[in-house]
Amino acid sequence: MSNMMMADNVRGFNLIVSGNNEKQLLVFKDSDVYGETDAEDCPGGKHDCTCMPKSGIYSFAGLHAGKEFHIGSSSPYPVDHLMAYGSWATATDIYKVNFHDFLEGRSRCGKEQVILKTHRDGSDYIPTHHFLQCEFDNVH
Repeated sequence: MSNMMMADNVRGFNLIVSGNNEKQLLVFKDSDVYGETDAEDCPGGKHDCTCMPKSGIYSFAGLHAGKEFHIGSSSPYPVDHLMAYGSWATATDIYKVNFHDFLEGRSRCGKEQVILKTHRDGSDYIPTHHFLQCEFDNVH
C-alpha cells in the first residue's frame, strides 16, 4: 500500500497477508498517519459523542490461511477477527511513512492514543515491524 492518508482512527490501519509461501512481505510506504484531529466523534451531530482509544497502525499480520478474495457471505463479527495460525515467513516494512500529532499518549477525552497497537486477536506470531526512513512530527 502506498500514497495513503490515515487520520483519527480507532483501531488503526491494518494489512494482512495469507498463504504458505517461503516469504511474505507487507509494505506500507509513502503515506501519512495522523493522530486525533479537531473533529469530534459525534456521528452526524445527531448522536452522543463517543470517546474511544485510538491508534495509527493496528499491527500487521501474516497468516497461513485467509478469507476468500471475494467473500460470498457475511463475515462473522468482529470482522477483524484472525482465525488462522501466524506465518513465520512474514516480514513487514513501513517505509517513508510520516506520523503526525500523537500527543502525550492520551486523546482529548483521556483515552489511549498510540502510533502502534498490537492486534487484539494476534496469532502466535506477529511479525517485526521495520520502520525505515519514517518521520515523527509532533509526537510525544
